[in-house]
Amino acid sequence: MSTSHYFSHSDKIYRRLLVNTDPEAYTAPLAANIEGEQDQISPPKSPRSTSLQASFTLFKVFVSSGILALPIAFSQVGFGLGILGMVFLGFLTYYCMRLLLQVIDDMNACKNINLQMLTLQNLGKWGKASVDISLTIMQMGIATAILIFAMEFVDRLSCDYNLEGYCHNHWVQIGFVVIVVVPLSFINNMHYFYYPSLLATFLILVSVIVQMAYNFDRLFSKDASIAKVFEFNFLNLPHFFGVAAYSFEGIGVIFSIRAIMHKPENFPKVLKIQMFIVGLLYVIFPGISELALGDDVPDIVLFSLPLQKFYLVIKIAYVISALLGYPMQLFPVFIVIEKSRRFKHIFFDENERPQRRFLRFMMRMVMISFMLIIAVVAKSFNLFLNLLGSGIFTYLGYLLPIVIYQVYFKKRAPVYKTVLNCIFFVINVVLGLTGIYVSLKGIIELEK
Repeated sequence: MSTSHYFSHSDKIYRRLLVNTDPEAYTAPLAANIEGEQDQISPPKSPRSTSLQASFTLFKVFVSSGILALPIAFSQVGFGLGILGMVFLGFLTYYCMRLLLQVIDDMNACKNINLQMLTLQNLGKWGKASVDISLTIMQMGIATAILIFAMEFVDRLSCDYNLEGYCHNHWVQIGFVVIVVVPLSFINNMHYFYYPSLLATFLILVSVIVQMAYNFDRLFSKDASIAKVFEFNFLNLPHFFGVAAYSFEGIGVIFSIRAIMHKPENFPKVLKIQMFIVGLLYVIFPGISELALGDDVPDIVLFSLPLQKFYLVIKIAYVISALLGYPMQLFPVFIVIEKSRRFKHIFFDENERPQRRFLRFMMRMVMISFMLIIAVVAKSFNLFLNLLGSGIFTYLGYLLPIVIYQVYFKKRAPVYKTVLNCIFFVINVVLGLTGIYVSLKGIIELEK
């Protein structure tokens, strides 16, 4: 069966899905609200959202685990360049989202249009197939990043407390992750992931507040590194770009959030306000962390907190909530694959009732095992996020919107905007490719 045939069937599934519950950026385009013990996909029955509710959902989408890797990204380029870089990427993210919204408004498209449908109408089936594949890789990438984070946490905790036999032991790390993740893979109802999702968002905010309080305490002590304010390490931009792009990404969910608003025409204003708030947070938090911690910034900034009971509880609570949200990232991928033409007759009978549950579970275990192998090989949370951000996120968040806009408007596009789009396109291609290179190089060097 051809790739285009597979994704033409997947699109029938995508068109019936709507989401506003996942804190990570790309659960929305793939799936959500997939309810029922028999995995039936029902039309959305969500009530309309107010502008305030849409603002909260959008904030929840942006502020994810990527914020914990921003301080190390800042430390690599220096405080000054980090500030300028985040401001630029915040503007670029908003700009690219606005490009897509302008296309939708000009098309007078239906409210329920999504990124896949928009790409299909403007770039054809191969363009849409590239988006489908990218979204699937993105979901699996986010899930893998969670595994890397959890394994790094277990390893750091074992080493910090001098637990001989556990420190730098991959089997211990894998065992901890498997104990939590595997039982959750039996769940076939998206509804059960809603509260873990909210808990993860809450704990991220708590972690950020606790880390900020600790950073301010260090900032006014002799340990502060004020000299870093004047550092501009342009050669390290590829190490910064991918992590920042990962943190800002959310191009796919703007369609879902806009669709469920009572007044979709208010969405641009909501987007502008939230981009300002998130941008401010993404400047202040990593900036203060980088100044306070100096050269001691770890891959995941939470690891800089002292080995005290209070801070330990914060870290443990966060890693558990992250693992609870892990199946939510993979669940849409499971459903799309299991309901594809190639596998549907294996996992479902003629009446759409699930069958061969053990075989379904084994397929899911194979996918999880594959991601565990990647997590063990990648090792570095920061490098893996930079790889994802420089590759898939750059394509979906920056390159694709520019291409769709230019293809749709063609000669109607203002000259200044066409020139600006070309400049942004080249910048993102250069930074994206160099970011992929340095990330892969760093991961390979960790293996030596």
